[in-house]
Amino acid sequence: MKRILIMIMIFSICFSSIFFAAAQDNIKETVLTVAHTAVEGQYHPYNVGLAKMQQILDEKTNGKIKLKIYAGGSLTGDESEMLTLIKNDALDICTPAPNYLTSYEPFVGIIGLPYMFKNLDMIGPIMYGELGEVLNPKLEAQGFTILAWWTGVGFRSVNNSLRPIYTPKDMEGMKMRVMPDPVSVDTFSAFGAITTPVSWGELHTALQTKTVDAHENNPQVIANYGFIELGCKYYSLTEHTNYAIPVIIGTKQLNALGEEAKNILFEAARGAEQAVRECADTSIAEAYASIEAQGGEINEVDKDAFIEAAKPIIDKYKKEYGEEGARIIDLIMSK
Repeated sequence: MKRILIMIMIFSICFSSIFFAAAQDNIKETVLTVAHTAVEGQYHPYNVGLAKMQQILDEKTNGKIKLKIYAGGSLTGDESEMLTLIKNDALDICTPAPNYLTSYEPFVGIIGLPYMFKNLDMIGPIMYGELGEVLNPKLEAQGFTILAWWTGVGFRSVNNSLRPIYTPKDMEGMKMRVMPDPVSVDTFSAFGAITTPVSWGELHTALQTKTVDAHENNPQVIANYGFIELGCKYYSLTEHTNYAIPVIIGTKQLNALGEEAKNILFEAARGAEQAVRECADTSIAEAYASIEAQGGEINEVDKDAFIEAAKPIIDKYKKEYGEEGARIIDLIMSK
């Protein structure tokens, strides 16, 4: 009996190896172009996640699917342009802030509503659960397929060159860079700021020329992209939102790969999630320490005052997104 079991195990291993080899034979050699804004080689969730994706792709396809990565905005520093390039078949994959998708599907704005997510652990289950199940098909209809939602950075807070912020009143009259989406504009208008949409690629210049006084981002970005050196020394922990990072491929480009390659690409993107989350967990505290070492000043805020100021924004978008959107917003905020 023992001998028979051993033979069955050997047969199963051999069959699996043959099946795996046959599956690899069905995959064409492919180079997928990828664009993102993080500096190449820097400890950043985009770099960490894409490196892990490539490792999995190499293992699963015997090196047949390669990612050609344009890091640091080397293809374009404008994340909305990345999406346009995907639509025009000039780019395959990008990892933008989800706000840039709102021009194609306004429902994406739910992700960026203020104070929706209470902690990092909430994000993945919601994006693969209630929200993602509604959102992903809407994006696919616009030509974008979500390979994965990554959680790789800390909560976003306000960084400015004028003064510490403790309550929304401290933001009155402050020229605030926002991403070009309605939720961001409405949120910071409600906080009292003068909002100015500026792309990531133009942000440093806008701060240098005093076109804007402030912007908001996660602590890793504040620490690593020279903002303290530019004079934006105040980092006030509004912690108003945290965006899941969408790993986006053009639906048309994905379908052209064939079924086996498609499945492996999803597996690789989602297989990178843990590495990306570890990037967040290890780098947030380091980022705060780095900000202070560079001469930055970090302060807590009256978060209840900001949450109160954000309530009209939540109510507005519950109406705007209809019954389905209101249900999902209420569901997320109840967690």
